[in-house]
Amino acid sequence: MLVALTVVLVAGCGWVVFRSVVRVRPDERVVVERGGRFDRVLEPGTHWVVPFVQRARLRVDTRPQEVALPARERRTADGLGVVASARLVYRVVDARSATYAVPHLPSAIAQLAGTTLDVALEGTTADSAVRDGHGLRRELLAVLSDTVRPWGVDVHSVEVVVGSS
Repeated sequence: MLVALTVVLVAGCGWVVFRSVVRVRPDERVVVERGGRFDRVLEPGTHWVVPFVQRARLRVDTRPQEVALPARERRTADGLGVVASARLVYRVVDARSATYAVPHLPSAIAQLAGTTLDVALEGTTADSAVRDGHGLRRELLAVLSDTVRPWGVDVHSVEVVVGSS
């Protein structure tokens, strides 16, 4: 009986110590919550959290991420259709904002980029959209950078490919 109790206590203590240690890789940050509310962001290294009180809610990847908008027909100001696609590269710079500002960051960025591309194309003619892809790229980069900055994200690059349909 005493041996079984000792084994259970040692296993329980080992489990608590195992749950207390959080290792954070150099390319990620970990958001810690205490009682369901934000407590802190763990930087790379080994950290201790208080089991049953604090929990590592989310591991946020800080490496550059890519979002690709598939080619599809979009309308321009002159009523003609063009086939446009885009690819953007972003990086999370603030793990707290990226966790709490929007529910699902990659899909929010993709939806915003698609809407912004549609609006930019609606303000130009099909001919100028096909000829001046750099202007669309600059406009997309400016709008996306300003909009996602409060989300803790930095947009590195945007590529736009426009062709006539």
